[in-house]
Amino acid sequence: MKIVRTTLGLVVALASTSWGQCSLQVRSQIGGTNTGVDMDPASRLAAVSALGSGLELLDLTDPAAPSLLSVTPFPYDAQDVTLAGNLACVSAGQDGIAFFDISDPENPQWLSIFAGLDDAKQAAAVGDVVYVASRSTGLEILDIANPAAPKRLKRFTTDYLSYGVDVQNGIAYVAEGVGGLRVVDVSDPSHPFELARVDTDADAAEVAVSGNIACVADNDLGLRVFDVSNPAAPVLVGSAPCQGSGMSEIRFDGDFVFISAVNSLGGIYPYDVSDPAHPVALPRQVSDFVSGIAVGAPGELLMTRLSLGLSDLDSTDPSALQTVSEFSTPDYGQSAATIGSTAFIGSNNNLGLMALDLSDPYQPLPLGAALRGEEIWELAAEGQTLCAAAGSSFLTIDATDPASLQLLGSIAGSGLNSVALSGATAFVVQSNSGLWSVDVSDPTNPTQLQFLALPGQATNVAVTGDLALVSCSFGGLQIIDISDPSHMSLVGTYQTSSGYVSEVAASGDLAFARARTGQDGSVDIVDISDPAHPQALSSVNPGASKYGTITARGDWLFLARSVDDFVIAYDVSDPAKPVATNTIGLRDTPSGIWATPLGLLTMDSTRGLLVSAIECCTADFNSDGAVDTQDVLAFLNAWVIGDGSADIDGNGTVNTQDVLRFLNAWTAGC
Repeated sequence: MKIVRTTLGLVVALASTSWGQCSLQVRSQIGGTNTGVDMDPASRLAAVSALGSGLELLDLTDPAAPSLLSVTPFPYDAQDVTLAGNLACVSAGQDGIAFFDISDPENPQWLSIFAGLDDAKQAAAVGDVVYVASRSTGLEILDIANPAAPKRLKRFTTDYLSYGVDVQNGIAYVAEGVGGLRVVDVSDPSHPFELARVDTDADAAEVAVSGNIACVADNDLGLRVFDVSNPAAPVLVGSAPCQGSGMSEIRFDGDFVFISAVNSLGGIYPYDVSDPAHPVALPRQVSDFVSGIAVGAPGELLMTRLSLGLSDLDSTDPSALQTVSEFSTPDYGQSAATIGSTAFIGSNNNLGLMALDLSDPYQPLPLGAALRGEEIWELAAEGQTLCAAAGSSFLTIDATDPASLQLLGSIAGSGLNSVALSGATAFVVQSNSGLWSVDVSDPTNPTQLQFLALPGQATNVAVTGDLALVSCSFGGLQIIDISDPSHMSLVGTYQTSSGYVSEVAASGDLAFARARTGQDGSVDIVDISDPAHPQALSSVNPGASKYGTITARGDWLFLARSVDDFVIAYDVSDPAKPVATNTIGLRDTPSGIWATPLGLLTMDSTRGLLVSAIECCTADFNSDGAVDTQDVLAFLNAWVIGDGSADIDGNGTVNTQDVLRFLNAWTAGC
């Protein structure tokens, strides 16, 4: 399948295209649940694994200003990452372990995935050998001299679940859950044999070795310190408590060891182990769900939190870690808007705004973040200005430089949770009460024009032409004339069968009113060409989706279901007969979907941000179901007049490159 249109901004042109030639396709994703981190201190290259993005590589040459080099999508569950020279080894759970060539970190190359592992949790690399803690099968030992075709040297089966591994001086130390610490001689990787097994009393989750000391993160009991000067007879010499369980990583840095934890008492637990017999527990740091830690230079600790990206910490004083920089990835996104090729993601979890470069929708790149501490419930964009409904305030933001967003003006309010723009006027929902109109012609001085009280509980606003549509719980869909924003007037009301409208979207003369009562997730498609007399044309109901969300653009309606976490696309070119098309599966409850000129943006807390679009068979240019010379003639006619449909590469310009791309696609067929 080739791309015939690159943005949903052109989906109106797809109305005549038979569905058999088109589908909703994910182009890229970024962010999501961060799972692990590793770093090469010499090159200052950091790698982050994420369930959403896959493999993210960052340059930390300037630790105060991390630079994202690349995001490589990964079709499996990335659970951890280990760097080995020019390789990134990504543990992929039940799918095995994958290998990437990162000699050019701006353009990593997928090499292979070694399957046949029950549940690859963590890896340690020594030369051309990688040791994998595979949960149910034990210690897997792989030859990666040719990483494009890794080979199993040996499987050392453990008696219990294996979670972590560290290797030093030909000895592998395996954290074996309730089985404790397993010590294995791997001086000949093809013939490993057990040296010792030690009960750690609880649940050995991770292990790290430095010199003659092995430290085990023992869930519930905390840190266990073993003297392994004789690895055949480890001796427990010290211990220290830890409040957290769900331990995810353990790392040495000189005389200190750090344990990360991902639970309600999660964070980083530092210990002074300069006297191994008397380890000292230092105060817990970074009270959060910390999924991974890695040591960069001495006194530098990298940290990934499940949802907040990568942090570079000054660990010179482990009892008072200092944040040097943070590199955020989108998470829990509540809103999105686009200006040109830049997408802006807003969070209602005090994370503020993130800007993303989507000029190449297959390789989205974060540009910067701003307004930390703000709860951004919804965004709208006009020109180079962003408007935000931010709960207790309405904000205007200068987005001229997406990497350095600047707050321009604000109006105090309460319960401001939805905003839409029409020209120089913003329309803002004040939850449970009504609609503001705000003059933003001077964004440094936004001015409220009018407040219109509405029945029921106002929840959401959409604008089309001279109409504002407001969904009101138990009040139905309110249709408002905004031709004069200073004198808004209610001109019509539409009631769903339940009398409850929780969300509204609009496209042209169509309104989409989503009901929510019990588990009803139906969406009514309503003709509002005569706003005083709205008429229901049809309804779609994909089943229980009480907490879903909708968006619309051109001839397409998109609905996200929360019960089984997927997005379904409807062709509404004939609104009386909407046609359900394919779906995109998510990993978690969708927090929002937004149809933008850059594509369909979908957010969930596990998978992060997905960039999708309607993609059609390029070769069948006239959409008659056949690829023949008529398609060439149709394309050339469109190309000669500069029609946007001939912009095959989607760069905004119709030129000779489009001819070459079309002919290549036509030769390949559908």
